[in-house]
Amino acid sequence: MSAEKPLRAIVIGATGAVGHHITGILLGNPNFSKVTTIGRKPLTLSEEYASVANSPKLEQKTVDFENLTRESFEGHDVVFCALGTTRKDAGSAEAFRRIDFTYVDRAAQQCHEAGVKYFAYVSSQGASASSWFLYPQVKGQVEDAIKAKGFPTVAIARPGLLDRGAASRAVERFAMFFMSGIPVRTVAAGLVQHCVENHSRPGTTTLFNAELKEAAARMTTV
Repeated sequence: MSAEKPLRAIVIGATGAVGHHITGILLGNPNFSKVTTIGRKPLTLSEEYASVANSPKLEQKTVDFENLTRESFEGHDVVFCALGTTRKDAGSAEAFRRIDFTYVDRAAQQCHEAGVKYFAYVSSQGASASSWFLYPQVKGQVEDAIKAKGFPTVAIARPGLLDRGAASRAVERFAMFFMSGIPVRTVAAGLVQHCVENHSRPGTTTLFNAELKEAAARMTTV
């Protein structure tokens, strides 16, 4: 299945594990005519995406998330948000919440004001605003905030343990001794395929590991 007409996409958080793959997949997919990255620093695509690294479809915008404006998002149809960190990497609970909630919430608001119709967000398994634990609590709060913006179509990815390959964090490598992870590329491909198939279908969809894998398997152009 393909989009009725090529879509103009934004990737927020393209330098992260999932965002990097979303960007590379979008650049190689004929359903997308423009791919704009929004982040604090430019993305350098890995060797896996060398064939599309210099694509004329790609535009990179370096922004200050403290001072986002809707102009950065205008002229686009769909947005993939993979912005996020961990408390450890952020340095404190307050800094983590600022990146994972405030920045994402602010970006989503500007996207909505700019007329974006489809917003996809990479959340996490177990996300819940009522959780006692910081990480799933914030992810759940972000999900609720995005749903409340009024986008016609919202996709929430709730992958389980992420398999980042050689880039996996120590705790992730340890956990994979006891359970299987989902490759970050599969998460990215599943979200992109969901967008191709459902970007004009109103409603909110939550995609867990099974749905992400099924959608990724339907992708014919990767």
